Amino acid sequence: MTRHGAQPRRQHLARGLTLLEMLVTLVIVSFVAAILSQAMGQLVRIERLLESGQLRSTAESLRAEWVRAALNGLMPGTTPAERLNGSEHELQGWSSEVPLWPAPGLARLHLRMTTDERSDQTSLELVPEIADGSAPVVLLRWQGRDGRFMYLDAQNRWGDRWPPLTTAEIVAGSTVLVTMPRAVALDTGAASPGFLLAVPLASPLAQPTRSALEKM
Repeated sequence: MTRHGAQPRRQHLARGLTLLEMLVTLVIVSFVAAILSQAMGQLVRIERLLESGQLRSTAESLRAEWVRAALNGLMPGTTPAERLNGSEHELQGWSSEVPLWPAPGLARLHLRMTTDERSDQTSLELVPEIADGSAPVVLLRWQGRDGRFMYLDAQNRWGDRWPPLTTAEIVAGSTVLVTMPRAVALDTGAASPGFLLAVPLASPLAQPTRSALEKM
């Protein structure tokens, strides 16, 4: 009688949970809930940063510095095909700071502005020089259809094309072929990215004066 009566009791105890097991389970669940709560809080903070535009403005500032560095790195070419050639909305030349992956380097720089009529936005694109079907890389984008390149010549005059009509300059009694502007400016006409000014380090001309820069 005792043997047969004890078997159902042992089966009943095996199906239940002890107090210790319940406490351990509750502790594990509380830990998991705390971790999930922290993760959700991080996601909410990241979404708020994205919505507020803080990360977006930081990315725009970095891209603007890439463009400025590429313009500062413009170099005079040895042949007419290699020399800087620019208009209001397009610029081509060799630069030592072309924004390439994984690091900037010496390459052909081709910048071009395009306007999207539907969104009323203007983009500054880095056009690939190798015709392999690669799409242009958008470096900057701003609201509106304004935007132009400007070039400072040897007479401290800003123009909308390079080379200017007169490419020779008399220096120390001899005629020198001017292949590089004193400065290159990108005027977007918008609050962001704003106005970018670059002074090519390889320019053989003297650095532009403050008065010349203020006459823009």
